[in-house]
This record gives sequence, C-alpha cells and structure tokens, in this order.
Amino acid sequence: MRVPGGLGIVFIAGAFLLPPAPAQNPPPQTTNPNATEEPAPPTAQDFFKQGNDAGRLNRWDEAIAAYHKALALRPDYVEAHYNLGNAYAAQQKTDEALKEYRQVLRLRPDFPGVHLNIGALEESKGELPEAIEEYRAEIKAHPNNADAHVNLANALTASQAFKEAAEEYRTALALAPRDSEAHVALAAALLQSGDAKGAGAEYRQALELDANNPNAHVGLAAALTQSGDYAGGINEYRTAERLRPRHLTFDIGHLTFCIGGERPPAEKGLGLSSTDSNRA
Repeated sequence: MRVPGGLGIVFIAGAFLLPPAPAQNPPPQTTNPNATEEPAPPTAQDFFKQGNDAGRLNRWDEAIAAYHKALALRPDYVEAHYNLGNAYAAQQKTDEALKEYRQVLRLRPDFPGVHLNIGALEESKGELPEAIEEYRAEIKAHPNNADAHVNLANALTASQAFKEAAEEYRTALALAPRDSEAHVALAAALLQSGDAKGAGAEYRQALELDANNPNAHVGLAAALTQSGDYAGGINEYRTAERLRPRHLTFDIGHLTFCIGGERPPAEKGLGLSSTDSNRA
C-alpha cells in the first residue's frame, strides 16, 4: 500500500445515520389539504453525507464547507471532525488537519486511525520522533492495525533503527501475510542492516505474491549483488527495467563490469534514470 508517510483517507459513509422511521398511518388532517408543507431544514447528518459525497469526487472545498455546516449544528460530531481533517490533509493543509484530528482525540481518544493519520502528517513534516510516538499510540489502542505497524516500521527504518523496524514489519505480516509491499519493506530493512540473505528471502516472498512487483525485483537484485551474485543481480534489474523502465536508478553496466565484462560507455550503456526506485 504504502510509502513512508502515506496517509490513509477514510470516509465514514452512513454507518452512523439513523434508519428511517417505520411507516405509520397518517393522522387525521386538521389543516388545509392544499397547503404546501415546508421542507425540514438540513440536519448535521445531511451535511455530513454531503461532505462524504463531495470527498469521494475529490471536491475538497465542497467537502470542507459541508463538514463545517455539520459541525455548526453539532460541534461534538466526531466523525465530521475526522473527515474534515481528512479533507484538509488531502489539500495538504497540515495545520488545519492536525487541529481536527486532535479534536477527535479530545472527544473520543480511542477513535481508530486518528493517531495513524497524525503520525503520517508529522512524518511528512520530517518530525520522525513525533510520528513514531503517534504510530505507537495507534498500536497501543488498536494492536491489530497492520498499517500502523508498517508505518511505524517505515519511520524506524528512516531513523536507522533497522532491527526494531524488522520486528514491526514481521508483526504487520503476521496480521496481513499477503501484503507483498510489507515483505518488500521488511527486506529493505534487512538489507540495510547487512542481512542480504534474509533480505533475499523476503524479496522472493514478495515475488511469490506479486511476480510483477518492480520494487521486489530491484531489491532482490541489490540483495544478490551484495551477496556477490552479480549475474543474478543483472537479471533481476533487467526484469525490473521491463516492468518499469523509467523509475530505476541502478547502472547495470556497473554489474557487468564487476563480473568481468566491459562496462559500456555512458551514452550507450544500460544506466537507468535517476528517479527514486523505491517509490511507486
């Protein structure tokens, strides 16, 4: 799913709306049957639904306006505060989003996902210690949230706490064993800690789940290269190049040179673009 600092935008779509009242026999008419009945004014739930509908279409200004109207009628509407925070986050209005998320915590401290989103915003600002603290808070409240374990592991990896990061990735995989990207992330942490063999095993696990995952092929190539298998590394990089030719960084000519071949000139070589290969 995820890249470090990825923010999950979750809209609560109607689970909190009251069901319509059961049909009843109408009372005897006491007014003029030709009179026009005034429509009921919109409720906080009506505005909340309008905000969700606009958000699904990425019409964030409309969503924000609707959530504000809902909160004007019902200031303690937790779900409206949360989705308003999501809408601000989608517009990269970090301070406004954080204000809404913290209001959610004041109203309902165990609200699922809010610490995760605060952590992602803190990480996007480069505040890794604060992000790690928020991810840990999410895990404490909701220990089975695999995304929280992955985001914590990403932040720990960025902090070079590779051993602890690997444990968090393993926990995430115990909760979501078919998450190929979590296998890739665990492998990257193992590779950076010097465990090329363990990293290779995790990259292969990822490829069993998704054979066309270019990040897994790139990572496996790096693991094989670190282990001295340059020919295997070249093959994996070429596979990744076929899958995503414009998003790789490795110079295959360097591997060719390492195994005794002639390194091609730069203008004719197999060097690839400088885009970050670890991001989708």
